[in-house]
Amino acid sequence: MRYTLGQLREAVGLSKDAFRHWKRVLTGFPHGQGHGPIFSPGDVLAFAVLRRLTETCGVRVGQLRAVSGPVFALCNETHWELLVKRMIVVDLGSQECVVLPQTGAALGDSAVVVCPLAPVIAGLRDVFLASTPLSVAAKPPGDAGAARVGTDRRASRICELKR
Repeated sequence: MRYTLGQLREAVGLSKDAFRHWKRVLTGFPHGQGHGPIFSPGDVLAFAVLRRLTETCGVRVGQLRAVSGPVFALCNETHWELLVKRMIVVDLGSQECVVLPQTGAALGDSAVVVCPLAPVIAGLRDVFLASTPLSVAAKPPGDAGAARVGTDRRASRICELKR
């Protein structure tokens, strides 16, 4: 089965102007000629996934340029019935996407943004270690001391420094 541009836009919820912009920016979807139906069910699914990323997660369309081709390819490789119990994981940093089994209902029914914490924590450690006074930074790793944060008594907290 093939779908027309109007059917695609209606199903996904894209205006004519938005579709024109997406067509200029994104890669991987068919650029058919004429007025006949040119979009496959996989194309419609890919547009719906990309639309979810822009609407629900706030990702700008321009940030999806590199991953749009793989999203279209993944959605066209497998029948919808097999994709129902799967999820597409889009990694904007490495510009890759994969289809994985959906594990549990904890993910909900909307797009989910996943942020690996290891690189975030590593970056924060680098920042804080670079700005930490020598007396606190010089403590041995096994020492579980406490450091006072802030100068106002109401705003000060005690943070446990444990490794």
